Amino acid sequence: MRLGRRRRAPRSRRRKTRPACRQTIRSGSEPPSSSTPCSQRPLDNRTRVRLSCEQMFGKLLILVCALALVVGLAARGSSGAGPKRTYVVRPGDTLWSVAERTYSGDPRQGVWEIQRRNHLDSATIVPGEKLVVP
Repeated sequence: MRLGRRRRAPRSRRRKTRPACRQTIRSGSEPPSSSTPCSQRPLDNRTRVRLSCEQMFGKLLILVCALALVVGLAARGSSGAGPKRTYVVRPGDTLWSVAERTYSGDPRQGVWEIQRRNHLDSATIVPGEKLVVP
């Protein structure tokens, strides 16, 4: 190590400080006025733009996270199933006839949905049985 030279700290440990204020004085000109001290002068335009972009990105990130939270809570709050409707089986009813009465679509889909919601292994139903219908 040479005497008289300072070792520089690694980049990660260096302090981020404002560069020293340098004023160029040309011969024959007046010294610059010191109306604003160096510490209050703005950084160059590139730094100012970079800070603005970083701030904009941060605000955008916060907005997106807040929006995702609101949408997630709204979706979680509604089960989407709506109120459960029940149907009491009458004599002579079949799953097909119940599906035709209660399901507003293809009766095959209605039969499958009734079997799924009521945990039925077969299409056998008995009078007086309560079925949860779509």
